[in-house]
Amino acid sequence: MAVRLVSIDPQGGPCAVYLHGVGETGAAVFLPIVIGRNEAVALAMSQQKTPRPLSHDLIVATIAQLGGEVRRITIDSVREGIFYATVHVAKDGDTRTVDCRPSDAINVAVRAGVSIWVDDSVLTEAGVESSPLDDADAESERPSEPQITEDQLGPFREVIGSLDLKKLGDSD
Repeated sequence: MAVRLVSIDPQGGPCAVYLHGVGETGAAVFLPIVIGRNEAVALAMSQQKTPRPLSHDLIVATIAQLGGEVRRITIDSVREGIFYATVHVAKDGDTRTVDCRPSDAINVAVRAGVSIWVDDSVLTEAGVESSPLDDADAESERPSEPQITEDQLGPFREVIGSLDLKKLGDSD
């Protein structure tokens, strides 16, 4: 899967990362994950040069300096709406996994340029699938709109409800 969008609420409410990929049926699958503001900002800044390394840059650099290599990250499970992830690190022919939050794992994956894997059980429980891709869609990589349930919209309704639309026109 790949990061498709990072949503940051300017009012300080919940933020989200949207992963996108193609499921086993050939359908486009979106996986929305609510994440912390700092992790969302770090993810949004991942392609920008900063004068000093950010935390996730430091993690990738430390692994490399110790002779290891980040191979991939996996969103392993979701329990009671909480996602769990692991970073897979290889060194000397041995691969170890490190438990972490999905937001940190995704930040590490983007910086290390490695794959983001999602367990099928996670996609079944929390993924949003759109209609199967036909040949024309597959060539242009433009999937149809996902079918989203009311339960999946809950966290995003909270963000929208928390916005103060009267302040949008203020220049202060």
